[in-house]
Amino acid sequence: NVRPLEIALPDRFRQLLSKDGTLHSSVLGSLADFNSWIRSDSLPFFPEYTDHGPTHISEVLATESALIRTSGWPTLTPADISVLTIATLLHDSAMHITEDGFIALVSSKEEHVDPTTDAGGSLSWPRLWQDYLTEARHFSQAMLYELFGSSEPIKVPPLDSDLLTKKDRRLIGEFIRRHHGRLAHEIAVLGVPGPAAERMHLRNISADFADLAGFLARSHSLPLRSCLPYLHRRYHVRDYKGVHAIFLMALLRVADYLQIQQGRVNDKAKFLYRLKSPLSNREWAVHSSVANITFAHE
Repeated sequence: NVRPLEIALPDRFRQLLSKDGTLHSSVLGSLADFNSWIRSDSLPFFPEYTDHGPTHISEVLATESALIRTSGWPTLTPADISVLTIATLLHDSAMHITEDGFIALVSSKEEHVDPTTDAGGSLSWPRLWQDYLTEARHFSQAMLYELFGSSEPIKVPPLDSDLLTKKDRRLIGEFIRRHHGRLAHEIAVLGVPGPAAERMHLRNISADFADLAGFLARSHSLPLRSCLPYLHRRYHVRDYKGVHAIFLMALLRVADYLQIQQGRVNDKAKFLYRLKSPLSNREWAVHSSVANITFAHE
C-alpha cells in the first residue's frame, strides 16, 4: 500500500509550479518518495524532539507562502518554487536518518564525502565522527547534564543498531544536529545514506537544482552572508535559471523560525514519558507557551 501524501503544498505554490509541467512532476514525485521516510515517528536519534515530520514541513511551506508580499509574487518563478519546496523538504531531513544509514555514513571508506568542499565541510564523515567522540570524552559535567540529564561520562557507541542504548542515541543525535545542514545538502546531491549501495534520490531533479535546493537547506544552519561565496563561485546569484537564491534562503530561515507553536508538541507525551535532557524540556516548554499564531489582524 502507498502511504498518502502528507506534505501539503500551498495553493499559490501549486499554481505557480503548474506553469512548468516538468518541474511540477519532479517536485510532486520527490515529495511522494520522501514522504514515507520523513514521518513524525521516524526520529531514531531524536526521541525527545518536537515534530519535524510532514506536518512541520507543510507548516513551513504555508508560512513561506504567507510571508511573500503580494508585490513579490510576479517576480517568482516555477524554478523558485521547485527549489524552495525541495529545500524545505530536506532542511531537517538529517534528523530522520536511520541507524543503518548513520552507521554507513560514519563507516565510509571514502576519504572525502562532502560534494561541496567550498561550502564549509572538507572532512569525511568518519573523521568528523572520531573528532566528535574525542570532544565528547571531555564534555564538562554541565554539558553532559544539559544533553543527557546525567553527568556520567559518555562511552563510545557501538556501530551496531541492535546494541545502541538510549544514551548512545542521544549522543549520536547531538552529532547529527551539529552537522544536519551539511547532511541535508549531501542528501539532495548524493541521496539518503543507507546500508545499500543504491540510495533514495530526488526524482528527476537536475544536478544544478538539486545542489541549489540542498545548499538552501544547508543555509538555514549557517550565517546567511557566509553563503554568498559558494553561490558566487557556482551560479549567478541574483537570478540563476529563474532561481532567486538569496531571497529563498531568507524566506526558509524566517518561516522555520516562526514554527514555534503548541502544535509541534505532543501534549499527551508528558503523561507517558520523562524528558531526560534539560535542553529538550526547555524546547518543549517554549513551544507549549505559544497560545496562538495568526496572520489576521485588526
